[in-house]
Amino acid sequence: MVLIDRQQPFGNEHLLPRGTLREPPSHLARAHTIFITKSDGKTAELRERISKLNPDAAVIECIHHPLYLEDVFTGDRKTLDFLHGKKSRR
Repeated sequence: MVLIDRQQPFGNEHLLPRGTLREPPSHLARAHTIFITKSDGKTAELRERISKLNPDAAVIECIHHPLYLEDVFTGDRKTLDFLHGKKSRR
C-alpha cells in the first residue's frame, strides 16, 4: 500500500536527504494498492505515470474536506455553518 500526495506526487524526484522521497518511483511496482491523497479529480497525468510504473495496482483517489469543527478539549462539535460571517484573526 502506497500513499501519493497529488500536490507533490514525487517531490523533487530525489531521495532523502537530497529530496523528499524515501524510495524511487520505480518501487511503486511492488504496490498492490496506491492511494492518491488530496485529490481534486484532475489526476489523469499522475494516473498515467502510475500506470507506467505499475499497471496492475488498484488506484484509489482520496478527497479531504472538513465535516465539522470539534473542540479538542471538550469534544463539542459545531457545523461548518458556525464559521459563516466570522472574521479570521491573524
